[in-house]
Amino acid sequence: PATAPWPPPAPCTTTSNVVAAEPASVGQPPALPPYISNFYIPQRGSAPSGSTLCYRPVILGAARLTFSDSKAKVDTSQDLVYTTPVTGQVIAVDWANAQEAGVALNDLEKSGQTGAQYADLPAVAMQSRSYNAWSKDFSNWLYGNQRLEVLRSPSTGSVSRPGESERDFRIRLQQEARETRDEATEKLRQKYAPKFNTLQERLRRAQQAVEREAAQAKQVELQTAISFGATLLSAFTGRKAVSRSTLGRATTAARGVSRSMEQRQDIDRAKDTVGAIQTQMKDLQDQFDAEVAALQSKIDPMSEELQTLAIRPKKTDISVQLLALVWSPYWLDAQGATSQAW
Repeated sequence: PATAPWPPPAPCTTTSNVVAAEPASVGQPPALPPYISNFYIPQRGSAPSGSTLCYRPVILGAARLTFSDSKAKVDTSQDLVYTTPVTGQVIAVDWANAQEAGVALNDLEKSGQTGAQYADLPAVAMQSRSYNAWSKDFSNWLYGNQRLEVLRSPSTGSVSRPGESERDFRIRLQQEARETRDEATEKLRQKYAPKFNTLQERLRRAQQAVEREAAQAKQVELQTAISFGATLLSAFTGRKAVSRSTLGRATTAARGVSRSMEQRQDIDRAKDTVGAIQTQMKDLQDQFDAEVAALQSKIDPMSEELQTLAIRPKKTDISVQLLALVWSPYWLDAQGATSQAW
């Protein structure tokens, strides 16, 4: 336990004295007026060797604060508990010296440890009006000093949850970004699907046209070859070189050559159509891939610079739930040094 960092209060003594009150017996708390309620922070742990338990008076303030910001979509409440020393100085209670109590209200006790020493209680702590003033001061101090800081992602506009660490917030942003990209990518697929389907159907018909033209060309070439073969066969079998039938077959063979050439041209045109459609499909695929890459290249939530938003409570959003005298336990060693006992 660290040495008490507050301004030193009245030292613990072997007798418990209350200013403007009858001295209390050794090991007994000061006698308080009935209108002053007081509690004890529970003592924890074992006493260091040669140490005794000493109670010092502090003022404990507990409040509920609501932090609300419609733009940041933040609406949350926090329960805060602070303690600050009560001294015999001009400003007996200064909330600028307040520290988090480190104890829940439900853990406060109604009595202390038997045989403990008590520091003197300033006379101002015996007056009920003092607590009313300290309660107002506590509320004003909270209003001027308390704020809820949250992180905001400039790229998405998302805001961290109260108490969420930066690392956890970035991980959540990354997950949300991944889901957003997946959703956007799916929308792109749905947008491009009809275009791809149309081109694929055109490609299928163009490829069928190539096959059809190739089959027809093959048939024409076969018929032409037969016509040429028959003409040559007639010439070799000793028939007259020129006859009506021979001339007809030669003419038919010549026409077959012409049709073969036309068929080859039809095949070339069909192949050109297939190539053009394939080029269109490639261009469409490149366009789709470029848009997907643009989605992927957005700022990485794990590396972007986050903004800090400070949300302050309104005065009407501060509710003081308790302000009371509390005795905080300390270990007092033989040299007079103190350390927390809770």
